[in-house]
Amino acid sequence: MGQSVGTAGGLQQSAKQTEAELESLESRIRQLDALAADPEQLSRECDAQFARAGPNARGQLRRVELRRLLCHFARTLGSEELTWEELEARAISGTLEPTAPVATREEFFRCSLKTLHLVAAELRQRTGQLDRQLRLHYG
Repeated sequence: MGQSVGTAGGLQQSAKQTEAELESLESRIRQLDALAADPEQLSRECDAQFARAGPNARGQLRRVELRRLLCHFARTLGSEELTWEELEARAISGTLEPTAPVATREEFFRCSLKTLHLVAAELRQRTGQLDRQLRLHYG
C-alpha cells in the first residue's frame, strides 16, 4: 500500500515538473517570437556577436567560426538538439555558397535568423511532446 502512495506521489511530482518545463518553454518561445519580430534588436545582437568573433580585415567571418557562433546562439536560445551539421544544412546552406570560406555580417544575420526559427520550431515540438504527456497523465 505504501508503494502505491509513493508511486502516486512520484507521478504527481513528475507532472508538476513537466508543467514547469512546459511553462518555461512557452515563455522562451514568446521571447524568440519577440526577437524574430524585432529585426533591429536581432541585428544589434548579431553585430555584437560578429564583432566579438573577430572578423578578418575585410569584415568577414570564417565559416568554421560562423558554425561555432551559430551553435552557441542556438544553445543560448534553448536548443538541446541542433548540431553544427544541422545548422550547416539548414541555416547556412542557401545563404552561403557551399564552397564559400567566409561570411559577411549580412550573411551572419540571415543565418542567425534562420537559427532562431529552427530553435523556435524545436521548442514548439518539445512543448507538443510535454503537452501530450500531461494530457495522458490527467486523462
